[in-house]
Amino acid sequence: PKRALVVIQHRLRPWCKFVLVHLALGALVRPTLSHHASVHTARRCMRRLTLAAAALARARGESCAMAADRLRGALWGLFAGDALASPTHWYYGGERQVQGDYNGPITGYVQPKSTMMGSIMPKSNTDGAGRGSYNANRKTVIGDVINHGKKPYWDPAKSHHYHATLRAGEETLEASLVRVLLRTVASAKAVNADSFRNEYVQFMQTPGSHNDSYASTAHRMFFANLFHRQKKVEECPDNDAHNVDTIDGLVLPSVAAACAAYKGGPGAEGKAAARDAAVAVAATTRASRPLATAAAALGDAMH
Repeated sequence: PKRALVVIQHRLRPWCKFVLVHLALGALVRPTLSHHASVHTARRCMRRLTLAAAALARARGESCAMAADRLRGALWGLFAGDALASPTHWYYGGERQVQGDYNGPITGYVQPKSTMMGSIMPKSNTDGAGRGSYNANRKTVIGDVINHGKKPYWDPAKSHHYHATLRAGEETLEASLVRVLLRTVASAKAVNADSFRNEYVQFMQTPGSHNDSYASTAHRMFFANLFHRQKKVEECPDNDAHNVDTIDGLVLPSVAAACAAYKGGPGAEGKAAARDAAVAVAATTRASRPLATAAAALGDAMH
């Protein structure tokens, strides 16, 4: 959509103030709000999204405005793109499928459809990696350990959209985890993978912490190891050699790299910090050598 203008420039140049704040916030936030309480909630959310940038600015001795231009712009681009794209997650039919399901092109925030023909979610394992059983008569990772109450949306007798439970403009689980990461950055004034892992484990196991029905294989394997196998959290990241070495694993490392690159500065120290942060955060939820390699390259590119 034209109102979701996302610009990628070397070292996250300061484009946020006019592009995302003035254009995107008015166009993208207002359609999701119906009363004054929601407006106040949105403002609180906006403030929280800038805490990480402000903390890094203070640590580096620069102004909050500088951090807002570089980091808040990137963050708003991420959240806007996530919310706009979720209704068409895993749509392989192109424009015809999108227009058929949503009565025309998507030009703003819309609620994902309740059902989706061809959805793989009802074929997926509710208790671990990839495809597998619904495990109807026992406690499972999906519904009981994480994504509380969302197991019915994985029912093989139905074909629910991956994000059927989200409202128009609401973020997916991956974007919610970005917010978790940012809170740890704001608290520590730096990227700390161990701190993020601890918050990740608590967030995922807290009922009502997010509203998404879908959780990827990496999350299901992590909490199967934690819940069923009683592994230490450091040993829970896993890999099924198929669904973990995937591009969604770069969402969190990209944010970590952006934060670390800004704090580290333009020299070799900043470049190394961005690379190390991306690799460390990638490893908190996934055991993946390909992802580590990609995260390192992403950290270099982000600086």
